[in-house]
Amino acid sequence: MQASSCRSAAQRFTTSLLQRAN
Repeated sequence: MQASSCRSAAQRFTTSLLQRAN
């Protein structure tokens, strides 16, 4: 469960960076 949570957080972080870049 921790690995899934970490992966989910990483995706949110990456998505926020992409949105910020745009």
